Amino acid sequence: MKLSVIIPAYKEEKRVENTAARLTAALSARFAPGEYEILFVNDGSPDGTEQKLREIEGGAVRCTGYPDNRGKGAAVRFGMLEAAGEVRIFTDCDLAYGTDAVLSLYDRLCADGADVEIASRALHEKGYQDYSFFRRVLSRGYYVLLRMVTGLKVSDSQSGLKGFTADAARRIFPLCTVDRFAFDLEVLMIARKAGCRICEMPAAVIDNAPTKIRLSDPFRMFFDLFRIRRRVRKLKVEKKPSPEA
Repeated sequence: MKLSVIIPAYKEEKRVENTAARLTAALSARFAPGEYEILFVNDGSPDGTEQKLREIEGGAVRCTGYPDNRGKGAAVRFGMLEAAGEVRIFTDCDLAYGTDAVLSLYDRLCADGADVEIASRALHEKGYQDYSFFRRVLSRGYYVLLRMVTGLKVSDSQSGLKGFTADAARRIFPLCTVDRFAFDLEVLMIARKAGCRICEMPAAVIDNAPTKIRLSDPFRMFFDLFRIRRRVRKLKVEKKPSPEA
């Protein structure tokens, strides 16, 4: 199987059907049956999300999950380890970057020879155009701090659209422990330690849904940054073999 698209879903009963239809239309125009899957991960939704997913499951659409709410990081990790694709991409249920960006990310990952590909809003001229002033300042400040503390040279660690080769996913995600918003940082720090090639492509959000970030989350991410750095430094990570090996 060439591609798995992983969708973490929490309280998305009104959205999953449309999301599945849009992705199926886009991917089926590019891939033959059996070459791709759309994997929804129900993150312990208390509403009718699970029932709705059961109704739409079939064909390329596959559904999984667990009964308790753990957070987006947990849902992405769960999906990455259950997926079957040679390339595994995650994006949000609102398809904020659109379906074309999912296909572009797949193409760029393959063309760049990357292990990890990030759809970066910072590299696109319209990447943050619909964001509030507060969110822009918060994002820029966070990335300055990120580089200072971790040395991780990426422009958009918190992008909601990222792709991984199957090999990279198997090396990275079993070692991840962060369940909520700082999970992206942990993923990228482990990827770097594993010797993965991380690349970025420009991308813009075309459907800027209301944020689910709580007021306390930026402060939690600040402290998580130092905690994750300390943990990853001590972590024993299986290195990706060099091309010469």
